[in-house]
Amino acid sequence: MKILSMVLFRATLFFALICATRPVDGSDNNPIFNNFNDAEQMSIDQFKQLVEQQFPTRDIKSLQQQAPKKSQDPDPLLAIVIMVKNEAAVIEETLQPYVDAGLQHFLVMDTVSTDSTVLVTQAFFEKNRIAHGVIKQEPFVNFAVSRSRSLELAQEAFPNACFTLVVDAEWYMQGVEHLIKFCQEHKNEVTPLYLVRIMNEFFDNYTPRLFRSSAGLKFVGVVHEVPNWSTLPELYEKVQPECFFEWRVSAYGNEKSKKRWVRDLEILLKEYEENPSDPRTVFYIGQTYDCLGDLKNAALWYEKRIAMSECGWDEENFQAFYRLGHVYNELGMKEQAVMKYLEAYSARPSRAEPLVCLADYCWKTGKKELCHLFASRAAEIPYPSSDILFIDKKLYDYTRYDLLGIGSWYVGKYDEGEAAVRKALEDNPDAPHLHSNLALYLEQRAKQASH
Repeated sequence: MKILSMVLFRATLFFALICATRPVDGSDNNPIFNNFNDAEQMSIDQFKQLVEQQFPTRDIKSLQQQAPKKSQDPDPLLAIVIMVKNEAAVIEETLQPYVDAGLQHFLVMDTVSTDSTVLVTQAFFEKNRIAHGVIKQEPFVNFAVSRSRSLELAQEAFPNACFTLVVDAEWYMQGVEHLIKFCQEHKNEVTPLYLVRIMNEFFDNYTPRLFRSSAGLKFVGVVHEVPNWSTLPELYEKVQPECFFEWRVSAYGNEKSKKRWVRDLEILLKEYEENPSDPRTVFYIGQTYDCLGDLKNAALWYEKRIAMSECGWDEENFQAFYRLGHVYNELGMKEQAVMKYLEAYSARPSRAEPLVCLADYCWKTGKKELCHLFASRAAEIPYPSSDILFIDKKLYDYTRYDLLGIGSWYVGKYDEGEAAVRKALEDNPDAPHLHSNLALYLEQRAKQASH
């Protein structure tokens, strides 16, 4: 059996960086900033002052330079905020689920698109009779400043909105009715921020994107921006999992991300020079090198991050070990890879991914009994629904059972193997090798019954 572990890992890295922030490319020439690095250092207030002087916020609908219009709905439950650039191909599909659920309050901050994003969005609002669709244009500064600015514009446009959901293009919301119900149930509370699930067939993650509008939170971090709420990420309350962003990215989105990684690396390295003790910066330097295919530098920075584990977030500590295992494996350093997978499991035994990788490695190297050992333990671990960072969903739903179905045959664990194959079939019912394996187990069971 061939397990596409490295392919899945590459997709994991891409997914991780997309979840951190959707690329709204600020690297183009714009009328205000001649040097992007100068813009990175701007505060919101400085940014606003400069924009007012040289690039007044444009209300696209009226084509006038004026302050955001106040919503006629005095107390909207939920407003949707999105920051975009050149997303004409996907903006309608991204916003459609909220319209279908009856939401009427949208703030679109366009960072000076050169395609028809603004016209497409305006036509979309008119076609769907959106009463409170506001489109603003302002130049991109950096992700923290510009995304914070979008929140500020939404607050001005919808001052009495109870909640604000910050979305990205190509994040397609499923279960909006559950989100609305959640907001209704929590509208009289004071918690300022909630986690929303983002996932696809392969990966599962939570991202802080539902804001209590009155909390006045902003984003910090010029790359991989996060809200400036001091509570530990694992203590955030989650919106129920039935409500989630389905992440589907186009080829165009892929290309935008690849260009952004080069710029991100420069920014992160500069940030490291200024604050070398920040473990989050070190982690994302390693991850960005990894996405760029510079595996030697990725290994170097992941090792640096591991050395900072005592002061780092435990889920991120785990990721550093786990991802370094993948990097060593790709570099052909198999013994080091095995060690890092073992250390990753030791760092967070509630996560099965390292054991699945070890089972895969053992199968490919002919160690069938060890393949069964690792796969069997991996299959016993519950899905880590309490974790929020980069869960390899496919390894839980399919790969661990596929490996266990194979390994069990060679150690005579036929009942265990048959059950594992059936679990793998639930996720991948059309896989020919699974049906062949199941037939072998059924034949074996028939032989045992006849004796």
